[in-house]
Amino acid sequence: MLPRAQHHLPLSLDIHPTYTMKLLVLVSIALAGISSARSDDGATLTALRGGSHQETDLPEFFPKNMKKEKLGLYEAEAEKKAARTSSYVDDTIEEVNNDDWIHECAYAFQKYGDPSTGRVLHSNFYLVDKPAGLCADYLSCAFERCHASLDGGANWDAVSCLMNQTALDSTTYDEASKACSFPPSALPASITFPKNAAEVISAINFASESGLQVSIKNRGHCYTGCHTKPGTLMINTRDLVKYAVGADSVVECEDSVDVNCALAKARGKDAYIRVGAGQAFSDLYLAVNASNTAGHTSKDYWVIGGGSGSVGAAGGWITGGGISMGLERLEGIGVDNVLEFELVLADGRHVRVFPTEWENVKGCIYPQTTKVTALCNENTVADESQWDWQPCADLMLPPEDLWRASRGGGGGTFAVTLSIKYHLFEMIPMRVVLSGLAILSTVPEEAVEGSKDAFDTITSHFEADSTGRLRQEASRAYTLFWIDFLYAPEKIGVSKDTSTRCGSMAIDMRFDSPLGSMPVFCWGDSVMPELQPAWERVVAGLDLAMADPELAEALSKFMFFDLNNLHGNVPYANYAEFATSLDAGGPMPPGVAPDGVIPDWPGTPTYMPPNAPGTYCAFNIPLGLLKSDDYDERDLVYKILSEAWGEHVTGGNIAFFGDGMDAVSPSERASGWTGHIDEAVEKYGEQIVSDLWSAVYKYTDVDGFSGVLEYNHLCSDAKTPSKDDWSKVCSADDDEDCFSSQESVWGEKLHAKLQRIKSAADPNNMFDCYPCIKPESDLNQAMVE
Repeated sequence: MLPRAQHHLPLSLDIHPTYTMKLLVLVSIALAGISSARSDDGATLTALRGGSHQETDLPEFFPKNMKKEKLGLYEAEAEKKAARTSSYVDDTIEEVNNDDWIHECAYAFQKYGDPSTGRVLHSNFYLVDKPAGLCADYLSCAFERCHASLDGGANWDAVSCLMNQTALDSTTYDEASKACSFPPSALPASITFPKNAAEVISAINFASESGLQVSIKNRGHCYTGCHTKPGTLMINTRDLVKYAVGADSVVECEDSVDVNCALAKARGKDAYIRVGAGQAFSDLYLAVNASNTAGHTSKDYWVIGGGSGSVGAAGGWITGGGISMGLERLEGIGVDNVLEFELVLADGRHVRVFPTEWENVKGCIYPQTTKVTALCNENTVADESQWDWQPCADLMLPPEDLWRASRGGGGGTFAVTLSIKYHLFEMIPMRVVLSGLAILSTVPEEAVEGSKDAFDTITSHFEADSTGRLRQEASRAYTLFWIDFLYAPEKIGVSKDTSTRCGSMAIDMRFDSPLGSMPVFCWGDSVMPELQPAWERVVAGLDLAMADPELAEALSKFMFFDLNNLHGNVPYANYAEFATSLDAGGPMPPGVAPDGVIPDWPGTPTYMPPNAPGTYCAFNIPLGLLKSDDYDERDLVYKILSEAWGEHVTGGNIAFFGDGMDAVSPSERASGWTGHIDEAVEKYGEQIVSDLWSAVYKYTDVDGFSGVLEYNHLCSDAKTPSKDDWSKVCSADDDEDCFSSQESVWGEKLHAKLQRIKSAADPNNMFDCYPCIKPESDLNQAMVE
């Protein structure tokens, strides 16, 4: 059993804000209702009973007949494989009828949609289950690159026209396309809904024999439409086996010699859970909650995940890296929490990959992986008890490459994921911080005494100041305070531990945002006792404190609110409890999502992805830039974040969690914020992009082009740098002298490494999508043919 050492490093929603005006109403209602194993000696650890440099026999987890003879079995196996494939194809592969997309998907968007907000009050949970399996939560992603018009970009003429057609429940696709000038379709040629690994293998074998490419749809939550491609066989994973169900889903390690427990313990974790590709984060969260409620384990646990309950827990989110709701600053991004992948490869092999050797390295929170083992299933049948896991013979590539590519190399690219095992961490209660002038306007006087007078004081004093300097100084101080609190807390007298325990998936640092504040989530009870005094000190140091003491008093006392303090000072047990409580009385009316799920808080489907094609999307701002004291760099950060809204806070300890063998881009690991910056570009021009990219290269410690974008929220036709001048903006889809979207995510070196892995794992590019890594043989081809 590996020792569990205390870790002494300081611990330092997928939401779109167009919907947050309704959140202000919610907030008003809510307010009124008032250790990982570490050592610095670099000793190698093995996952085979624990201990430094310890050579041991494989644990009971591994089969004892590892060198099973196969003589005389090849012909019989080939015959069985052919029979299974033929039977499966006859029974379950269906030709796609594009009319079904009109009748099931477009009709639902029309029936439940509100074009004035761009939202559809019909949850993606319902869309995922539509019979044809073609719907996604962004309607325009049925077209290539999620374009909503023939012109592309943010133009949505075709979708707008479609929503104004009559009788969509009976209109044909061709009729609608003729009336509305549809962009090229991205819908697949055929679709299948496998129920188990054997059926996935049959589908892949059929595609291989038929010369078909394969698109993989988990839940369809992808801003580039990466789950669908024209002419492909779509493998829709919604019916695959569900493992995270009920109170018995959590495996607590205790004295177990399970190979997954060995790695979990090396990370200082005591439990794990397996989740299937057919499951959403709602399923995962509910399963962990059920275990906690049942008291089956020695402590309550929680798991890393996304903010939208309908997003897949074992799909594109994790294979794209896995940006969370702020918890990643404390526990690492999604890929840092994975213990094992179960995959089906392009050659039809059913494999499991997991680390079996690692070493502790100074400065790294988690052990660094040095060896990965791959086991192949030699009896892939529906009954998992009959599976026969053996060491893989003649695997197309080293297991280490599969492990790396699956963790950040992009969904739908290297294999079909069947299940994932996540380690769990001890649950920490969660507090919710709301802030800003718009939130103050919603706080009832009976909930917070003096709030109405404070709001009146602030707004009246701003209006009386004809120079606008008071508002400008307060606004700048507020934005810079959030920047310092999250990234350089020592500047304002806040501990790094408290800072790292806070984060957000949709932060808005604008002082008087018209959308209101999006929540900042904080784990533990230390946030307000440190945040509020720090803000008061900042206000006391402003020029307006001397010029207008009454205004300064109102600003210092009424800008930040702990939502929990305002309804009994009871923290939320976890994110799921928070999201569910909002669903019960907040921005989504009853019936928008099914009962008993963790909703897509507070989001619902939209006509176009929040990051529309051709925008300044998924930009990484380096943590080093956010911490900088240089006046020009600090002013650059202020200009961007005083205009941007609704994006993810990274930073914290993210840079130190990697195991040394993932595909997370260097610029993402080094980031402190990731999101779109269109508003800043609109106000300040493209020079602000050049300045930001120059800072990315300065603060990202890699040789060559480091990449500048984050994958999970990448848009199609993304703005990328020029190869001739890395600070110059161009469009990779229009100019061959630009870095491709892939290069702009992963950087030159990691992109090249992933291309080599793709060439070995899938040389014929069976698995493909618009933003997918291409094999090396495709280097000279356009990204979109």
